[in-house]
Parts: sequence; C-alpha cells; structure tokens
Amino acid sequence: MTPPFPNRNILWATIAVDEALRQGVKAAVLVPGSRSTPLVWAWSRQSRVPVYTPWDERSAGYFALGLAVGLGGPVAVVTTSGTAVANLHPAALEALHAQVPLLLMTADRPLERYHSGANQTVDQIKIFGDSVRWFAQVPPPEADPPEVVLCSLRTLVARAVAHARGWFGPPGPVHLNFPFRKPLEPTPRPQDLPAEARRRLRAVLQGREDNLPWTRMARLPTALPQEEAREWAAFLARRPRGVIVAGPRCPGGDFPRLLAALARRLGYPLLADPLSGLRFGPWVETAPVLGGYALALEAGWRPPMPPQVVLRFGAAPVGNGLLRALNAWDQAHHIAIDPHGAWHDPDHRLHHLFQGDPAAWLAGVLRALEGSHPVPDPAWLAAWQEVETRVRALTARPGETEGHALPRVVAALPPGAALVAGNSLPIRHLEELAFPQPQPLFVWANRGTSGIDGVLSTGLGLAAAHPERPTVLVLGDHSFLYDTNILALVRPLGLKPVIVVLHNDGGGIFYRLPIRAYDPPFTPHMRHPHGLGFRPVAEMYGLVYRETTVPHVGEAVAYALKQGRPSLIVVPTDAQAHEAARQQWLEEVRR
Repeated sequence: MTPPFPNRNILWATIAVDEALRQGVKAAVLVPGSRSTPLVWAWSRQSRVPVYTPWDERSAGYFALGLAVGLGGPVAVVTTSGTAVANLHPAALEALHAQVPLLLMTADRPLERYHSGANQTVDQIKIFGDSVRWFAQVPPPEADPPEVVLCSLRTLVARAVAHARGWFGPPGPVHLNFPFRKPLEPTPRPQDLPAEARRRLRAVLQGREDNLPWTRMARLPTALPQEEAREWAAFLARRPRGVIVAGPRCPGGDFPRLLAALARRLGYPLLADPLSGLRFGPWVETAPVLGGYALALEAGWRPPMPPQVVLRFGAAPVGNGLLRALNAWDQAHHIAIDPHGAWHDPDHRLHHLFQGDPAAWLAGVLRALEGSHPVPDPAWLAAWQEVETRVRALTARPGETEGHALPRVVAALPPGAALVAGNSLPIRHLEELAFPQPQPLFVWANRGTSGIDGVLSTGLGLAAAHPERPTVLVLGDHSFLYDTNILALVRPLGLKPVIVVLHNDGGGIFYRLPIRAYDPPFTPHMRHPHGLGFRPVAEMYGLVYRETTVPHVGEAVAYALKQGRPSLIVVPTDAQAHEAARQQWLEEVRR
C-alpha cells in the first residue's frame, strides 16, 4: 500500500482491500453509491485484479457470482447502504446453495444514525441472516487507532475470505459491513493518523513482506487409508448391481476420469447430470455415461432388480425422476463423498457421508480394486444401456419441438466452450434431450436456489471471467426480461456472448404443472404471456439480432460464434406443443 492516507475512512478501506487481494480475491464488482465511496476509491486505486461496474445491485450480485464461478475464486461486491444491500440477497442465496465464494462489502451509516429516521438508513447488521456463511461488523474508522484495531481489520478480512473459500465448511457468500462517517471522499484531515501514529503502525499499514497474507491458511494433505480403501473395494466388488449418480457441481481435475474408470471397472451405470461435468467429455467413449435415465425414470421405469449400492457425488440432481428413484431405492446402500461434507440428501437415504477429496477416495478404491477382482453383472448394465438407446431413438424422431434446441446448441459448441442454461425449461430440456458426448464443455446453471432472476447476469459474469472462451447462454423469455440491464456491460467490456432466447411468450414451465387445467388463472397469472419482441433490446445494447427456428438454431449459434460478435438469437417456440410431445415420450417409455 502507498501512503499517505488522507483520512481514516480511506485508510480503513485501503487496508481492507489490500488484505482481500492478499487473501486471493479475484475481482471486484462495484455499484455506484455515495456511502461506499471509500471502498470504491480503494478498489479503483489497485491494479492487481479487474474491477467491474454494473448498474444495479441485484444484477451485480449475480454478475459477481458468474465471475467467481469462472475465475475459480472469491469475488468482492461493493454496495452503498440501504436497499442497495437488500438487493444482494437473491444472489447471496444462490451463492450459498451453489457454494460460490462471494465477499459482500457493504457500506453503512454509523450506528448513531440507526433508529433515528435518518435517510437511507436500515439495520444492516446480519441483514442476510443465515444466507451467508459468516458475518462481521467492521469497527468504525478511528483517527489514531491502537495497533490491535488495524490488525483485527486485516484478520477480519482474512477470516471472511477463508469462510468464503470454504476453509470452515462449504464455500459461499460472506458479509462485511463497514460503517463510515463523513467525509467519504479522500478529503485530507490532518488530525487523522498523525505522523507519530504512522510510525507506530508502520508494520500493519504495510502488511506482511512480499505481499503475503496477514494470516496464511493451509490444509494438510489427506488420502484414504489403505486398509479402509481395501474394505470399500471389497464392499463394492460384492455388489454387482450398483448405480453412480454424478449430480451438479462435481469436482474437476482428475475426478471425472477416476469416476468414469470406477464405473467401467464395476460395470455400474454412471447417471451424469448435465451440470456434473461428467456428461460432456472424452471419458464417455469408454465408460457407461448415461443421459436417457432422465426421461426413463420420470416415466416410472425401474431396472429389473433394484440396485444394491448407490454412489453419490455432487449436489442433488436436477431431475425429479431420478430423485424419486433414489428415494424408492430404500434398500440400497447409499454412499456420498463431498469435499465439505455438504448435505445433499433430500429424502434422507444416506448410509455414509464422507467429508474429503472425492478424487482421493476414488483413487484409493481403484488401487484396492486391482486386487479384489470384481465381477460386473453384464445384464444389469445392459438393461440401463438398452433404455438409453431406446430413449435416444424415441426423442430423435421427426417433429422437433422447443426442447430439441438444446442438443442442437450443444452440438454446435466448440471444445471447451461454456454453456449457461436458464432455469425452468432450458435446464430440463438439457437434462432430458442433450445426451452424453465426447466434446468437453463447461456447463453451468443457477441451481443453488433455481431462480430465473439472475441468469443473464451470471452468464455475462462467466463470459467476463474468460473473454477468450466461447460462451453461449440459453434461457427463456421471462428470464431474459428479468435481467436486460446487465447487457449495458457487453460493449464496454468487449464481451462476445451468444444469447439464445427460447421465446414461448411466457412461463412455459407451468404446462408441466396441474394448474394448466385451470384457466383462469393459468393463462393470465401463471403462464403470463407478454407479447414482446426483443429486436429493440438487441439494438439498444449493440447485439447482433437474429431470429431462427429450432431445426436451425445450431447453425445460427455456430455462425454467431464464428463471427465473434455479441449476438441475440431468438427462437420462437411453443411450450405447450413440446409438453404434449414429452408426455407422449413418457407414455411410450411406460409401455
């Protein structure tokens, strides 16, 4: 940090930002406001990480979430006081349940303004309640602070980032609340931090040498003990009828290869959620990675005999059919391995929950299996693979409906591209109709709380994290309408996303619910058609606009990616027709 510090507020904010950077914060998202001026000043004066400025706090929170996912680390969000803070709550909830690290740095009025009728003053202390992993009220800035106060400021930030990154539990959002009195700007105040105090506090002002964190944290390496690995290998070898469920947000690195190797070794079907990281990658050519289970289990299909063991990784799966099957397999031995011991068991069927590195667990079991010689049951795996083949053939018959847009988009993506799926129908279309393929893709959806309110902002945050990576968003028209103001960042940031809107003029997801039989209120209040077109939105924000049909959406996406310009592709669809076709598929599976 470079002195001088013109006043106590700038000092406080500068130390907090410096320590956040030392602790590994990857970027900052700042929303304009007055009370947050010291924090904005401090973030804008550093050059170590990028800084972004969306227009409103709700979109900013989701944009930061996308950045954190893309950058693989915590992102700071700075807001002013009042309702600005409350607008971060939806993104905080999503980050909490999706285990995405966010550092929420909110400016506040000083405590003497609380409960006084002062303008723009609300009680921000623990305003997010249990929606954040950790909260701390930052001590108010002082003119001549004791050394311990500035040390505590650094350690507060260190602890906050550690909580966000998952050192004390699953990753997620944390909240630091900064009360500032005026002046908020870098107005010189000679009485703040006099020369003698600067000399006395020199060490804490400068921070650790070599730009190191004030407090460094590290984990000791762990591996599955050899004897325990042999026990689990023998346990699995004695159970030829097993199922592996890879839910959303499985680990990366060696994990997909190891999990595919285990499925191949044991002859277990690997049910790969589209958000697992397992459905799209080279391992699908050699391992029994399946996608047709989604429609089959939704239709009520079950294997000839129930599984003896279910291995579960990642979060709870997207599909209701698989969730119902997991609950029905109550006699199977359910085993879950999660890095943070997170609880992803809505029906409470787990026998074992391991907290630790899933890749290390798999590696240990695979080594132990070399000496146990498991004998897979070919009929067990064949039953699953036959259903996979039949569902693929069934859904590939002529007569494309809205859902077929997703496999066409997937087929058009280059290796390593990012695909962001909207909630409601797009993620379900992806799960049901986009089958495993060897092309590696990064797929994301906001399935922590499954809202539609920040999909566009999250997708643009992902795009900003890796501008060189092709990024395609597929979302519904309601999701798009929620979030269009974030498109103002596309041009200044030089982003080139391809945004595909499945335009069924309303909430097509409601055709899947019994309320569709009751009209009204179904049409005006549930499906809620709006009759709007999106060409003016594209023109307003400088996006190339194109309309196309489901059979040609893949060509449109491929062309837009080749052109390298931000694009909005609108696909008029009929959600009711798709649901009718889907019900026919389900009926044929039942037969």
